[in-house]
Amino acid sequence: MRSADSVGANIAEGYGRYFFGEYVVFLYYARGSLKETEFWVEKGRRRGLISDKEYQYFQERLSVLPQELNALIRAIKQQSKKWAYRK
Repeated sequence: MRSADSVGANIAEGYGRYFFGEYVVFLYYARGSLKETEFWVEKGRRRGLISDKEYQYFQERLSVLPQELNALIRAIKQQSKKWAYRK
């Protein structure tokens, strides 16, 4: 649960920094927490702590989130370049 909560917390904290560079760093942290969450979900399945149905549910969501995070990182980097050229 902590690693899953950390994904959202890192996104929020990075957004709150109001500086593109720091925002991207926190998005990288979020991506790392997402990978950690994938690890714990797999571990939970192997230990019998979650059912196969629950595992499939989590896997479906966890397969989309890294792509969305990467798209957000790219968008923020592009946006920061646009701002840099305005100065």
